[in-house]
Amino acid sequence: MDCRTAREQILESLTDPLPTAASARLAAHCDGCQECTAFALEQQTLDARLTRLLVAGDVSSDFRRTLLSRTVERPHQNWRELLPDVVHFVTCGVATGCGAVLLPVDASLTLTAGFATAIVSYFVLAIARTMFEPLSS
Repeated sequence: MDCRTAREQILESLTDPLPTAASARLAAHCDGCQECTAFALEQQTLDARLTRLLVAGDVSSDFRRTLLSRTVERPHQNWRELLPDVVHFVTCGVATGCGAVLLPVDASLTLTAGFATAIVSYFVLAIARTMFEPLSS
């Protein structure tokens, strides 16, 4: 066993007990490796200190109900989030339709170009929206 694997298993053992065979291999490695033994001791000490310091707070009996009532999706919120997408595709459709009727080019070419432009511009807008979301929060 190499030190990298040993250290990963040391960290895993803090949350879940290792299988017997893995635990035996880890112990054998630590018997011959002072660095991993020191790492294990340091991690166990840190885990014990954090366990003592991090005490779960008491919550009221209606906490779960209140939390669920605040996280239930409301239809009007979903519609508000969907509205920009609907507006994008409707306006692209209207512009493409007008172009197919008014331009002196084959209508199938105009419809294909309009459809492709609507899809590509939608993805560009979606990427821009995700980039600016953290700024609006």
